[in-house]
Amino acid sequence: MPTTNITDLSSLYKLEINNTGSQVPNAYLELELRQGNKLLYQSRSKVFQVLPAVNALNEQLLQPIQVTLNEVEILSGSYHLDVRLMDGSSNQILTSERFFLEALLSSPGNNKMQDWVKFDYSGSASFYGQVSNMQGFGSEVPRNYLRAEIHPEVSLSGIPLGADVLLSTEQNAFKQSMNQVALRFDAQQFKNEMQKRLQSKIKDIEAIGSLEEFNQLNALKQKVMERKFPGLSGWEKELGSEEVKNGLQQIKQYESLHQILTNPEVQSTINRHAELLLKSSLSPEDSEELKKLDAFVDEIKKLQSKAEALKSVYEKYNHYKELQQKIDQARKFASKDIIKDEGFLKEGMKSLGFLSKPQELLKGFDAISIGTSYPYYSRLSLNSLSVNGVHLAWNPGKVYFSATYGMSSRMTYNTDFINPILQLPQRALATRLGYGSPQGNHFHVTYMDVTDKFDELIRDNRTKPQQNRLIGTSGQLTLMDDKLKVGGEVMASLLTRDHILSTELSSIHDKNVIYRLLGKSNNSSSFDLAWRIFSDVNLFNNKTKIKAFVERVGANYYSLGAPTLLNNLLRWKTELRQSFLKNKVSISAFARQDNNNLDPLLISSRNTTQSYGVSGMVSLPEWPSLSFSYAPYAQNAEMLATKEDFKTNARLTQISIVYPMRFGESFSSYSQLSYTGQNMTSDLGAIDYSLKMYGLSQTISVKRNSINFSLNYTPNQLINQVSREVMSLTGSGSTVVMKKLNASLGVQYLSVSGIESRTGYFINGSYPIASFADLDLRVQRNIYNVSQENLNGADAVAWLGLRIKW
Repeated sequence: MPTTNITDLSSLYKLEINNTGSQVPNAYLELELRQGNKLLYQSRSKVFQVLPAVNALNEQLLQPIQVTLNEVEILSGSYHLDVRLMDGSSNQILTSERFFLEALLSSPGNNKMQDWVKFDYSGSASFYGQVSNMQGFGSEVPRNYLRAEIHPEVSLSGIPLGADVLLSTEQNAFKQSMNQVALRFDAQQFKNEMQKRLQSKIKDIEAIGSLEEFNQLNALKQKVMERKFPGLSGWEKELGSEEVKNGLQQIKQYESLHQILTNPEVQSTINRHAELLLKSSLSPEDSEELKKLDAFVDEIKKLQSKAEALKSVYEKYNHYKELQQKIDQARKFASKDIIKDEGFLKEGMKSLGFLSKPQELLKGFDAISIGTSYPYYSRLSLNSLSVNGVHLAWNPGKVYFSATYGMSSRMTYNTDFINPILQLPQRALATRLGYGSPQGNHFHVTYMDVTDKFDELIRDNRTKPQQNRLIGTSGQLTLMDDKLKVGGEVMASLLTRDHILSTELSSIHDKNVIYRLLGKSNNSSSFDLAWRIFSDVNLFNNKTKIKAFVERVGANYYSLGAPTLLNNLLRWKTELRQSFLKNKVSISAFARQDNNNLDPLLISSRNTTQSYGVSGMVSLPEWPSLSFSYAPYAQNAEMLATKEDFKTNARLTQISIVYPMRFGESFSSYSQLSYTGQNMTSDLGAIDYSLKMYGLSQTISVKRNSINFSLNYTPNQLINQVSREVMSLTGSGSTVVMKKLNASLGVQYLSVSGIESRTGYFINGSYPIASFADLDLRVQRNIYNVSQENLNGADAVAWLGLRIKW
């Protein structure tokens, strides 16, 4: 997935789950947000049903959300988000994915800046473990384990350094290493501190600075403003005449009058006046009302006359409004947001001269890490690969350079299978060079080489050493005052499945320039291309947003640096979002298509998936908020040998009403009603189904005490002509005991008529044993009753953890 901009924590929950099967599992989401290797945010959603086709999620639909860790103070810099979809019954992972996110620099606010010190230290650590009477079905997580996550931070002469350590008893010599250690230069924290120092320096100059410093600061601001708003002087000159100024003032008057005249209450009063005039006889009360309405209508007619007189002025000068909005935006940037500009930060640190030599050297680095890291280059090249080595990214100005080198896997010999599997040690090398930052306008050239190490002692093993080399370009360009963003990437891949073979390929490939750039090849090699193009359009002050992408991954395109990338496909998607009333009302629509298994020589069937949908939200102050979505879904599977087509059609409808209320400072309520309708028909009748699920959730909080209740009920879940009643129920309560102990307990119940039922009980506790340490405990017991098989039983799990901050 390409890097995504986020503005707040609620953005993390805007997800899509595509259930390509026919089952409807009860599941919940686990989210972990990390910066580098440091865990900052951890949460768990309520249990919900994952319906076939595309499930569009957001924070409201996943409430109540249990947040177990939140150390996010300001969203700033790069993050990676791990999302796990967990089975609601067995707590096993159904699927997982990692997303790479980007947050804009946040304003330091009004906090008083601390004195710059030569040495400072801080950090956090978590020690936790699990004890269980049985291992989860199908899970590789052992019954009992201990883990430690340690994140010390130090600042040496204003240079923030950190370490990320993960140690676990789950470490296994037959599998890839779970233990991780990384040392890093915290580039984002460094920029935040520089931003604070620059803001403090600006305040000092504006208050007591010399004339030379004041002129230097103004010249710096002017330089940034000319780059950010090159047409500002022309805009101001165009709007500088008294005629245009008066015209804009009269436009404001016209808009105010128009707002009054189109008010529904005004129209209702005018209609009442007309109704009374049509009556043949009036009662004394009606006569008195008519007198008042006569005066009201007279005033409205005067306003209509004024509006009519101003209409020509409105038509003449209205096109200047957009120009005025641009000027207002530029002035707001100059007064508040300029401190967040990357260029202003770099120029300010350089010209105002408050950096030491080590700080001057490091200011251009976006990342430096030694140890385990997860570098992101692009979706089609290096993405989600764990590399134990060195990673750095350098962007001092217009030039961008990044490099990664290390081990991406170690040698393991997995004996869990009938034929043991040997995993060879693997080395990864990647570099990216070009113009501009990856988050802005840029053009980069990428090269990657991932190679298995070979040992003569294992020559006879069935596992052959692979080598994968990529070369390609990626870029992005912003146009029309940031209203249009276009970009994409093109990558060429050479995968050699056994790089110790000496047989060379024919000269046909040797004539290919790109092929020769990728190096040595043999009879086990394959070559292919992948490309991706995207565009984002923001119009009318971001009220209208359009996004689109198209992606083609060749059948023989492989990237060992992107383990989750699928090949042999062509997919596209387009989205439109329109907001009204200052984002209180929004509506979105999307269309997407995935064509899989495109090469007929390599596959036996070809699949085409299409989905279209519309969603919306209405969130007005002091009113319940409404969200809805509707998405039809179609899949066609073509069997190439028999020319048979198997078609599947589905529809998904979701409606949610949420009403948060607050009474005074201590009492609050959160209510949610939801409806989900799903049906699917197919040429394969065995997977036909339909359901209607109704949900109710209620949370009541009084000071630090709360109770929660949620119910999901499906009266008639029809799968393959078999009807089942499905119900899930969760109840919990939390309170504070002795002013320190945060305790909660609850019960969970799931019933599928004629198949199974499960009852679970849990208790949580958190106690601050010191000002810097909290002790956490969770105990859960689940009782299973399976009707069709003799699988009745129970499990018990206890989880204990210690969190330390210093």
